[in-house]
Amino acid sequence: MLTPAQNAQPAAAPIDFDWFAQQLPGWREWVMLRQAHALEHATVWVLNEMQAQTVSTSRWDDGNLGGLATDRGFYLYGTVEVPQLNRAARCALRRLQQGDWQLALHPRCGTNTLVSLVVAASLTLGTSVLLPRSPLAQLVGMGTALTLATQLAPELGSWTQQHLTTEIPFNLQVARVFPTVDLWGRTAHFVQVEWCDSARLKFAS
Repeated sequence: MLTPAQNAQPAAAPIDFDWFAQQLPGWREWVMLRQAHALEHATVWVLNEMQAQTVSTSRWDDGNLGGLATDRGFYLYGTVEVPQLNRAARCALRRLQQGDWQLALHPRCGTNTLVSLVVAASLTLGTSVLLPRSPLAQLVGMGTALTLATQLAPELGSWTQQHLTTEIPFNLQVARVFPTVDLWGRTAHFVQVEWCDSARLKFAS
């Protein structure tokens, strides 16, 4: 059973991104991508909670839902109805903004897979260079490197998600949800988001 990283540190408090979005080309798109990524994860958690008909601190994930974030929202893959997804996305956004920050992290995120591959490749290469060239030494080194990578990758993956690939969506609002086909021709739903400046968010809250 998969659960969010229990040791994740709380996300940073809301940051006023408006100045950066106005001054730095591409900044808003980068922030929206990270925030949409966090919302994608949170929506999957909420949908699974709905399907399990339970809401608790122990998150449940059946592995049947997945997503892909963009700077305009995210694709959601799996069996789900538009009204259900709409409710889940809005609920997930509200919970993230109210402090349920661990929803932003997910153990099946592609970030974790990428980090695992990088760590495994780096350690394997390092042991190959440092150890004697005999087949036995290289085999032992490779096994040790892969075992160590397996231990390190989950924590490093969660850290990477938290600090690099996700951001609490304080600047997003859900615009609409609709069925679609992604760039590879796969059937999906798309949750479209809009940028909402800090002043509007504070007024709305």
